[in-house]
Amino acid sequence: IIGLLFMYYMILPPSGKEGFLNDWAKINENIHDGEYYRLFSAMFLHLNIMHIVFNGYALYIIGSDVEGFFGHVRFAVIYFLGGLSASLASFVFTDAPSVGASGAIFAIFGAEMVYFYHHRNLHGEAGRRHLNQLIILMFVNLALGFASSATEYRIDNAGHIGGLVSGVILAWLIGPSYTVQFDTVPGMP
Repeated sequence: IIGLLFMYYMILPPSGKEGFLNDWAKINENIHDGEYYRLFSAMFLHLNIMHIVFNGYALYIIGSDVEGFFGHVRFAVIYFLGGLSASLASFVFTDAPSVGASGAIFAIFGAEMVYFYHHRNLHGEAGRRHLNQLIILMFVNLALGFASSATEYRIDNAGHIGGLVSGVILAWLIGPSYTVQFDTVPGMP
């Protein structure tokens, strides 16, 4: 869906691109006027090729693991509710227009952190290292978001934090619980 929307967006003339974003992006004034669909549609839009490449890469790297751990349905629930929560947080805490899947990706990111925290004994030292790397990566991404406030393209950290928090909560509530079970062989102690 994101790829198709992006391809459509890229073939539009410059004036059409602006209109397309104005029709579907998270714009607080329009949401106040009853266009609530923008809280959902904004997570499918991207400003440029770099925006979609970075989000696509992050979704591929983190999303593949989380989908494998959680299954397709729980992954989709976390992704879509996380993206919606990110838009709501952005709506509440910033007036700036916003687009992108990064809030939903931060929800997936939070879900992976919860998974490795819950299963730290199952994965041992490698799992603990992975969790520490995820935490460091989270802080680096949030720091980049705060640093972007001085640039033309501001990163919506309110959305990122909203997605992250919702991903943590959702993973805590609906995440899998794996344990190690040892097979017994008949006749073996």
